Amino acid sequence: MPSPAPSSWRRFWLALTLCLPGLPLHAAEPPDDADLAAALAQPVYGASRLDAASKRAQDMRTAPGAAAVRTGGEIAAQGYRTLGEVLESLPGVHLRYDRAYSYVGLRGITRPGDYSSRLLVLVDGVRVNDALYESAPMDRDFPIDVSLIDRVEFIPGPGSALYGGNAVAGVVNVITRSPAQLAGGQGSVGIGSHSQRRATAAWGGNWGGQRVLLGLATENRPGTDLHYPEYASPGNPLGTAHGRDGERADKLFAKLQHDELQLSLGLSQRTKGIPTGAYDTAFDTAADWVDRYAMVSVAWRRMLSPESTLELQANHARYAFDSRTENTAGQHLRNGNDARWYGAELRWRHTGWLGHRVTLGLETQRNYRQQITQAVEQVADPDATRLAGHSERHGLYLVDEWTLRPDLLLNLGLRSDRRTDGSHGTTPRLALIWSATPAWTFKWLSGSAYREPNFNELYYEDELQRRPDGLRVESLRSHELVALWRPVPAWQLQGSLHRARMSDVIELVRRDDGLMGFTNRGGVHTLGADLEASWISAGGMQLRGSTSFERAEDAETGQPLSNAPLHLWKLSLTSPTPVAGLGVGLNLLRVGDRRLLQGGSTESYLRVNARLRYAPPGSPWEASLSAYNLLDRRYADPAGPEHQQASLAQDGRSWWLQLGRRF
Repeated sequence: MPSPAPSSWRRFWLALTLCLPGLPLHAAEPPDDADLAAALAQPVYGASRLDAASKRAQDMRTAPGAAAVRTGGEIAAQGYRTLGEVLESLPGVHLRYDRAYSYVGLRGITRPGDYSSRLLVLVDGVRVNDALYESAPMDRDFPIDVSLIDRVEFIPGPGSALYGGNAVAGVVNVITRSPAQLAGGQGSVGIGSHSQRRATAAWGGNWGGQRVLLGLATENRPGTDLHYPEYASPGNPLGTAHGRDGERADKLFAKLQHDELQLSLGLSQRTKGIPTGAYDTAFDTAADWVDRYAMVSVAWRRMLSPESTLELQANHARYAFDSRTENTAGQHLRNGNDARWYGAELRWRHTGWLGHRVTLGLETQRNYRQQITQAVEQVADPDATRLAGHSERHGLYLVDEWTLRPDLLLNLGLRSDRRTDGSHGTTPRLALIWSATPAWTFKWLSGSAYREPNFNELYYEDELQRRPDGLRVESLRSHELVALWRPVPAWQLQGSLHRARMSDVIELVRRDDGLMGFTNRGGVHTLGADLEASWISAGGMQLRGSTSFERAEDAETGQPLSNAPLHLWKLSLTSPTPVAGLGVGLNLLRVGDRRLLQGGSTESYLRVNARLRYAPPGSPWEASLSAYNLLDRRYADPAGPEHQQASLAQDGRSWWLQLGRRF
């Protein structure tokens, strides 16, 4: 079945908008005591509880790893616009943006062509990475609007012992808001630099006896002129891409809760203009890439006894990509990719054995459609190439959190997987957690992870790229020492020393014949240290700062990897002001220089973002004013082998004004 045309999606949004007033929605009723307590327990600026580290709710102090959390309150206060910007505030994380997508670098690990596939992204515990590229969406292609995020949990390091493939450099779990946290309706409109526009609407309450949350978001950013001297010509002396950088994103998210059952639905479509001439696209011509995502999931939880719990989670998802471009030979190309998959996970928890907290899980995913279609559009009978397949993976895992004594916890994890190519693999994890004093906690972690070559890496080829003869599974082995100091609730200091070795790294390279192709290019060694401190004053001001040293080298040559900064510095301030209802958010990011694929490096840069947010007490209205890259610093990100440019300039200063109201 071909991917739906963009016009059909626009008709869907219009029909949905027209139908919303007719739904039998009742005014939001006050949540019950349990829901209200859960909502009020969520801090505005920080949280110490998370679910993803051991697939159960636990404090960061006992979680295996240097875990971190960013709450919805902090996201709103700092004006983060995408999931990528939220992650960029975390230690050891940096972004690279090539005017198509943002790619996440984790502790120096990011390689050309990987589409952030070494990071596993979950929404409420459900895998989001697609079944074609296994990419982790970071921009406006992420299917959930940031205004509906309750918190983002981040567990750096190998996570395959619990999650299987893709959890190589880290796991991100995005927890969405519950209907109890949105008792009523709210909406917002915003305008910004270069005629950017955005509108959101959300409602939470009771509908026919069910707890319901519904959210809509739409955003449009017209393209601006960008200059690339590599494409200068007599007819275009500055190498200008005229208005080719536009973007449109539309999203819907719904959640229904009934007793032990939760149902979620997400739909999104993002259209992005590509101005850079990537992949031999004719420069300064229309080149729109469209990403569509649809997902539905159901979760059920039952207490079998005071010591045992059974959980079931099932999901179905679809990812589609469409593009129509013109190449440098004057051919009009069409690319239509389609992936559909379903998955399920069954978990049993037991705490009845003295000193043991056991989780046993079975997980399966079937990719029943994996299809890439390429065509040269001609007057008659296009010459089309279709790559189609299907695959499946299954995993069985066991986690035992064993309390050896009151101050010593041993966390053991082991997972066995049947991978998509039919091979089998086992990944272990060991964490020893010592609470030396009420304030100090030390953790020693050792684990492994893997990533299979995805469908795109295995089978894609065209005039510019050749299919590899064979790709092996990537593997990683990591050791880490973590120290956590929390003398009082207002103070926290967390540091980590980590070392990892990767083998059979899959990377997109330019071959000797000038064509591109994926290959296992050898090994990568990383050595690093992260340190983050945070403080919350009695008046509600939060100050958070971090520094990271990450050395990532090619195992054979000893040379630094491309796009791997040696140093990262981050500082954020979130604070009320003497004016009632007025708050300020300020964040600074300094990224060290990064090596380019062609040699040389980008310059280090400092970027400052600021936000003022005014929500008068007792008023349903609120307003905010944000400035991004406040100092208007010029900086660039490394480009990939699909570009003629060695680096790509990033945006200068921009502003954003938003007005919101609760109903």
